[in-house]
Amino acid sequence: MPAADRDAAYRHYVADVIIRHVTKDGALEITEGYRQLRAVTGKSLGTVKNWLTYRANFPDLPSLARIIEHYKIPPESFYPAALDRLLAGASSDADPASPQPSEMADLPIISLYRPGDPSSSDRALTKYTDHPRAAVFYRQAGSDMLDQIRPGELVLVDPTCEQIAGSGMYLLRFSAAGQANQTAIRMVEVVFGEPMVRLSCGSAMPPTSVQMIPLVNGQLPSNIAVLARVVGHLRQI
Repeated sequence: MPAADRDAAYRHYVADVIIRHVTKDGALEITEGYRQLRAVTGKSLGTVKNWLTYRANFPDLPSLARIIEHYKIPPESFYPAALDRLLAGASSDADPASPQPSEMADLPIISLYRPGDPSSSDRALTKYTDHPRAAVFYRQAGSDMLDQIRPGELVLVDPTCEQIAGSGMYLLRFSAAGQANQTAIRMVEVVFGEPMVRLSCGSAMPPTSVQMIPLVNGQLPSNIAVLARVVGHLRQI
């Protein structure tokens, strides 16, 4: 097996071992497992996702030691006697498309990858995002972005973007005590010289729909989560 394939297979294997223990073999929701793992390691959600969702790299040694100690994982689990056979199986059976972040698991999303032919999707998507294998289509549900996005239109989003990275269009989740979460696409404009952003709906919506949101240490308030950045829609692709 080529070294690159073996490294990728081992990242998947390590992530699967950790997820099995973090979720107590599926008894715990993955979102809660990630929250606890952040507390155990002191790492950000983005870092934890890079380990377990995108399988982009391994946990650093101090974090891995904390994980092993906290979850009582036998250290030999990370290098079992049958590792070569396990990796061979992981390499041949692995889905080439990266799994999607758990926050988006309940949304109407569509994967863009076909089994056995990831290269063509890579070529098509790299003009829109640096993370083509994470990109998915999200179907616009409402009419609040009229003129920009039509109801029911497929929107290409990059879920590796978990914070505001400049002005643009983002898929956001709004939460409020005692109310159901709302997921919506919004235009986000970084206000120059001010610690805030301007959120707005489509140009067909009244000006009263514009919200000025203060940033806290450069981040949105905790009741607004960035799920993805919009990088294209069906009329452009």
